[in-house]
Amino acid sequence: VLQTLTPEVARGRDAARAAFEAGMTRVAAEVAAGLTRVPETEREARAWALLSLLAGAVTVARGMADPEMGRKVADGARATAKAMVTGS
Repeated sequence: VLQTLTPEVARGRDAARAAFEAGMTRVAAEVAAGLTRVPETEREARAWALLSLLAGAVTVARGMADPEMGRKVADGARATAKAMVTGS
């Protein structure tokens, strides 16, 4: 959903952008709360990084003509996300 919604919101009115920001902030807070293996002072930043990584990876993977390349993108993002979640 982020891959298609975000560009539309970015072109939208201030109210739509504010609603999107509020929703994403709630999602990031939930993600941060689950990062129990990450130092508390780093959780919010790590949550935003994870959300950005995953949304971007889906966008890039979907754009690949070769399904194998798409899997490589997804696999790389998955490995990086796992490292970020474990506090590495």
